[in-house]
Amino acid sequence: MTDASPPLPPDLVEVARMELNETPEVVAGAMLDMKRRLELLPAAEQPHRLDTEYLTFFLRPSKWRVDIAYKKILETAKFRKQHSHLLDRLNGENFR
Repeated sequence: MTDASPPLPPDLVEVARMELNETPEVVAGAMLDMKRRLELLPAAEQPHRLDTEYLTFFLRPSKWRVDIAYKKILETAKFRKQHSHLLDRLNGENFR
């Protein structure tokens, strides 16, 4: 796991800019804001990951709007905690 999302293919950079408002400045600002918000949460409420790749998973479909992505991350973290007994059994070995 790295702290950088893989770059978009060149043909998608313009699409992302036009449709998702994805520019280097917007991405950097959204990442900083999201990480600051999440780090202020009590440890028990924080998501299991705070790396850039994971945050991009929520921010990109939210068109880099932090408020929307923040709610989705909190809902996902709550779900993971409530259903950890089920999720712990999910791994690649169970699907072979």
